[in-house]
Amino acid sequence: SVDTSPQAAAARKQVAETYLSQAREAFIDGYRLATAGIAHAWKDAKGEDAALELFTLEKAAYEVIYEAENRPAWLAVPLQGLRGLLQPSDGEPI
Repeated sequence: SVDTSPQAAAARKQVAETYLSQAREAFIDGYRLATAGIAHAWKDAKGEDAALELFTLEKAAYEVIYEAENRPAWLAVPLQGLRGLLQPSDGEPI
């Protein structure tokens, strides 16, 4: 059975946030390594953030399509992620 207590929910949220932070950092580290010798417009931190946002949005859209075609019952999962990407932490939609 799944622990549904507020403490367990907070712990799960913390694990997910830590994973997301570490995954983002690993992606940016890999991006920097792969593009180290290439002159391009996204070399600065703002460009890295834009690249990460673009790739994340593309992956979320892919997941929506995948789940819709293969596991419609799970469609809410990538839709929730996509919604989170499109609504910044200040709560205002972009």
